[in-house]
Amino acid sequence: MSRRKAAAGPPEGAWVYPVSELNRAVRLLVEQEFPEIWVEGEVSNCRLQNSGHCYFTLKDHAAQLACVLFRSAAGRLKMPLQDGMQIQVCGELSLYEARGQFQMIVRHVQEQGAGLLHAKFEALKKKLDAEGLFAPERKKALPKFPQRIGIVTSPTGAALRDMLHVLNRRAPWLSILLSPARVQGQGAAEELVEALHRLDRAQENGLPAVEVILFGRGGGSLEDLWPFNEEIVARAVVACRTPVIAGVGHEIDFTISDFVADLRAPTPSAAAELVAPDRMTIRESLSGNRERMRRMLVSRMEKERLRWERLSPQQLRRQPVRSLEAARQQLDLLMNRFELAGSAAFRAQRERLESWRHRLKAQAPAHKLAETRERMERLRKSLNQTIRRLLEQQQQVVAKRTSMLRLLGPQKVLERGYTLVFDEEGQLITRPDETKRDETLQIRFAQGGLKVGVQSQIEET
Repeated sequence: MSRRKAAAGPPEGAWVYPVSELNRAVRLLVEQEFPEIWVEGEVSNCRLQNSGHCYFTLKDHAAQLACVLFRSAAGRLKMPLQDGMQIQVCGELSLYEARGQFQMIVRHVQEQGAGLLHAKFEALKKKLDAEGLFAPERKKALPKFPQRIGIVTSPTGAALRDMLHVLNRRAPWLSILLSPARVQGQGAAEELVEALHRLDRAQENGLPAVEVILFGRGGGSLEDLWPFNEEIVARAVVACRTPVIAGVGHEIDFTISDFVADLRAPTPSAAAELVAPDRMTIRESLSGNRERMRRMLVSRMEKERLRWERLSPQQLRRQPVRSLEAARQQLDLLMNRFELAGSAAFRAQRERLESWRHRLKAQAPAHKLAETRERMERLRKSLNQTIRRLLEQQQQVVAKRTSMLRLLGPQKVLERGYTLVFDEEGQLITRPDETKRDETLQIRFAQGGLKVGVQSQIEET
């Protein structure tokens, strides 16, 4: 630094500093003494320049400090600065030489208390994890097709509107029970615990039981989301007998409630997507099941038809009555199985669709119910037609086999003039030496029969 002796006026031996050199000297001393420092206070006089730099004043009840946030650091802010915000800033103290203004060059900004909250978050997370509350084996399974769900959130928030929109679009038959609670601010954690308890013990409170609980809110700052990081809320989620899906904030937000819940969704809307089965997918599944049942029935009937065709005439002649009885019994068995399988499947489908119809009655317009009835009627007619067609085919097969039995049976042989001879014990006689003298024989004609006595045997020629 260049200096010169003072002229008349200053004390003898005193040095006079040029303003620029004095300001530079002070700047160097301040920057050397305070290379990095944290300061907290309230934002005021916040101005964003076209250059991208942000100028503002940080104040408390007794003093204020001029601050500058250059464009490179301002671009890293999660939210813009506004007057009245309580923040903590990190940077270097300096002096703007051109104006002799004491200021702070800000490098990092966070909302006041964020550092403390983050430390509390990590401590609680470590504690609950050590207790095994984050373990996958502790998590409860979710119902695949729930009929009634509960929601814990603010009744006036956008999160509730988003969840209801998704649920109505994917599964309009669902019954929804809302347990309202504040989701931020003083006392919010206690209200969330009480809302969870009301839904989990709904039947004890005279309300219908829910099968799963959606639990969450929309995005916000760390302070806004903090009730979902409170230990009492986390333990209330763990204590729920009903499965809980947490959908708190945006996809990048994580809370303690996310870790202890049975399932974590990135957003409230995503939580609704996870719990509600898509009605189009269900419709396609039912259609596929019906087609598979039809193919199974046709395949079984075809197998039985081939089995009958493989029976030889010799087998039919040897045991005509028994074969006919067995055929009739087999047909009865197949018809019973067919009726049981068809009626059970049809009854299950009808009961399920009837249940949906009742649930949709309170949710959907009247024309949707009419469409469901028409679709059920078409399914019933189609199934009845299929059953009648298969039964007619089997009846034709039985009639054909019966005609063959009558054609090849012994009665036809007798009608051509032949007779059958039986001994006294009813055994068929085919040779003379099988008879005894004075034995009474029975002769059967096509119509009636005679009893004759044996007097002598005629020698075979």
